[in-house]
Amino acid sequence: MRLSPTGEIIAVGPGVDLYMDWIHISDGPGRIGTRAEWLTWLPERVHGCPSCDCDSPEARLTRADETGSDWTGSLATTWENTGHIYLQRGVLPRSRFEAFARAYRTARAADAPELLALLDPFDDQPDQSASQ
Repeated sequence: MRLSPTGEIIAVGPGVDLYMDWIHISDGPGRIGTRAEWLTWLPERVHGCPSCDCDSPEARLTRADETGSDWTGSLATTWENTGHIYLQRGVLPRSRFEAFARAYRTARAADAPELLALLDPFDDQPDQSASQ
């Protein structure tokens, strides 16, 4: 099934064949899949997105491999990015994107303990793992 991702396609780690469609407005991933899966999901070309959607699926994934994200510009999640807020529950560090993506693919719920354990707490809240 072809789709137009609603977020940013992020490579989870250098040389790792796994990508997340990170939806910034909801603080979490839409889809997670391998390059082969993404090539079947992405439409050949989508117009109207200011970031990168008019590039081919292969070009978008190659850019993600090279820079960390298929987006261009200052909002892109590059390899140097420190991470993202996840469901307003804490910060998912960039260094844990791969572990998170693999766990998310098999998790029963978005707030599964194995996912929340990968988060760093916000500075103004206690460590979430201590209460579990």
